[in-house]
Amino acid sequence: MESALVPIRGGWRRLSHSGSFVSFSGLRTSARSPSRARPDPLDWHAVLGIQALSMISILSSTFVFSTAVFMVRTWGAVDDARAAAHAGLMIAAKPGFSALSSYAWGRLGDGRCGFRRSMLASALITAALTAALGCVTSFPAALVLRATTGLCDGVMTLSKSAMASISNKTNAAKAFSTFGVTYGLGSSIGPTVAALLAYPCGGDPNSSWTKSHSSPLFKKCQTQILVEYPFLLSTAWVGMGGFLLWGFAFFFMKIPEGDGEAGYVRASEKKFAESARESQSNEVEMGPVCSIAGTVHETDGTSDEEETSRLLTPAPGTRNDKKKKKTDPTHTSCSSEFSSPAAKPWHSDPNVRLATHAQVWCAFITIMGAELTPIWMATSVGNGGLGFGAVEIGTFGGVMGSFILVFAATLFAVLANNFGVTTSVRAALTANGVVYLAHPLAWYSTRSGDSALTWSLLTTFALARGCAGPIVMGGVSLILNNSAPRKSLGKVNGFAGTFTNVARALAPIVGGGLMAGTVHATRTLVGGGGDGEKKNGFEFSLAEAVPPTWWPFVLLSVSFFGLSALAARLPRVLDAPRTEGEG
Repeated sequence: MESALVPIRGGWRRLSHSGSFVSFSGLRTSARSPSRARPDPLDWHAVLGIQALSMISILSSTFVFSTAVFMVRTWGAVDDARAAAHAGLMIAAKPGFSALSSYAWGRLGDGRCGFRRSMLASALITAALTAALGCVTSFPAALVLRATTGLCDGVMTLSKSAMASISNKTNAAKAFSTFGVTYGLGSSIGPTVAALLAYPCGGDPNSSWTKSHSSPLFKKCQTQILVEYPFLLSTAWVGMGGFLLWGFAFFFMKIPEGDGEAGYVRASEKKFAESARESQSNEVEMGPVCSIAGTVHETDGTSDEEETSRLLTPAPGTRNDKKKKKTDPTHTSCSSEFSSPAAKPWHSDPNVRLATHAQVWCAFITIMGAELTPIWMATSVGNGGLGFGAVEIGTFGGVMGSFILVFAATLFAVLANNFGVTTSVRAALTANGVVYLAHPLAWYSTRSGDSALTWSLLTTFALARGCAGPIVMGGVSLILNNSAPRKSLGKVNGFAGTFTNVARALAPIVGGGLMAGTVHATRTLVGGGGDGEKKNGFEFSLAEAVPPTWWPFVLLSVSFFGLSALAARLPRVLDAPRTEGEG
C-alpha cells in the first residue's frame, strides 16, 4: 500500500511546486472574491462631470413634486380628485416621452457621437425647456412642454452607460453610489427650493402665508409679473443652475477611449496588440496545467508523471472525457478549458432580460410611491390627506433627500461590496413594503391636531425611504450595467430606459388615479362632509376610521413584497460587472 502511494506523492510534489500551478491557483482565488481586490482609482473629474449633467435631469423632474398639484390648480383643477389626476398626468408627460427617445439616445452614445457630446447636448436643451415651464398658463400647454422636455432628455440613459464605461468590478459600486448622492441632492434641493420660490406674491391655498399675501422668502410682491406667473421663479432657478452645471461638465468631463461601441472597437484593437505580445509567455506559464488536464494516457506506465495525469483526468464516460478523447492525445491547448463561451446577442441574454425586468418594475413601484406621496400630502384632511401646503411638502422632500444623500455617500458601496448588490436590493424592497404600509398613520395624528407626532412619523418614513431608495434605484441600475456587454452599454441602457421611462410615466398616472379614485369612490359611496350623513347604508364615520387614502399605500406595500420575491431570482453573478471576454 505504501509503495502504491509513492508515485502519487511524487507527482503531487512536482505539481504543487510548479509555477503554472501557483498561477492557476491565484486565478481561481481572485475569481472567487472580486470584491476583495484593491479598488482601482476613479477619474473623479469624469465622475463629477457625469453627475453634474445627471443633476440637470434630476432637477427637471423632482422640482415639480412639491408644486405640481398647485400648478394644475391655478389652471382650473380646483377639486382634490381632479387636481390629483391632472398633477399625475403632468408629472408623467416627461418620462412618458423620454421612453420614445431612450433607445435613440443610447445608440447615439454608442456611435460616433459618444457619451460626452450626446449628454452635453441633451442636458443643455433639458435645462432650457425646464426653465420655460414657469411661463405656461394652461394645462394643455404644460403637457406639450413637458412632453418635449422628455423627448430631449436622454441624460439618465447615457450617464449610466458612461459611468459603466469608466469603472470596473473593483470600483463600480463606488462609482454608481454617486448616483444616489446626486439624486439625494436633487430630490432634496429641487422640491424645497421650488416650493420656497412658488407664490412670491402669495396665493398658496393650503399655506398660512396666504393670509399675509406674501411668501416665506418675499415680504412683498416684487413685480406684477410674478402675480400672473406664480411659478416663474420655481422653474427659472432650475434653468440657471443647469447652465452652471453644464459649464462645469463641458470643461472638466473627459470620457476616455472605450466610450461607446466605436471606442470599444478601437480599444479592443489596442488590447489585441498587447495580448499578442504576451501570448507566448502565457502559453509557457499555463502549458503544464493544460497538458495534464487535456491529455489522455492509454498505457499503464508506472512513472510519476503518468500516475499524476491519470489522477487528474476525468472518469471515463463524462462529458469532458468524451470531448478530450476526440482530440489529438498530444494536444496541449488551453482553449477548451479557459476560453469564454460564445457571446450571445445582448437582447437574448437571460441575465440582461432579468435585470431589465428588475429595473423597470422597481422604477414603476418606487416612482409611484414617490409621486403619490406629495399628492396625498396636498389632499385635504377630510378626504384622507394631510392638508399640507407647498412649503410643508418641500420640507418633507428636503428631509428625505438629505437622508438619501447621507446614506448613498456612506453606506451604499459598503453594503454592495460586503453583501452583494442583489442581496441588498432584496432587503431594501422588503423594508419599503413595511414603511409604505405605515404611511397613513400620519393622517390619524393630523386629524387629532398633533403636529409633533405627525412630523415625527414623517421623519421616520423619510429616514427609512431615504436609506432604502439608493439601494433600490442605484442597485438595479448597477445590476443592469453588470449584465450588459461592455460594447453595448448604450444600447442596453437605452432599451431598458425605454421601458423604465414608460414605467416612470405610468407611475404618477396610476398613483394620482388611485388617490383620486379612492377619494371619489368614498365620497360617492358614503357621502361627504363628515356630518354623519347616511348614504347607501353607510355612516361617513366609517371612512374616517379607515381613510380612503390607505388603500393606495396597501397596494404599494404588496407590490414591494412582490418585487422582493423577483429580486430573489437575480443570480449572484450580477454582483460584479461583465468582463470583456463575455461580450
